[in-house]
Amino acid sequence: DGGGCDGHKVDKSEEVMKASITDELSSLQRFME
Repeated sequence: DGGGCDGHKVDKSEEVMKASITDELSSLQRFME
């Protein structure tokens, strides 16, 4: 099912984006301390 595959790809990139955002926030917190 191509649609399912596309949806999976979207989930993956969203996960990656969230992970990098969380990483940046962690770096910011360390910088602020």
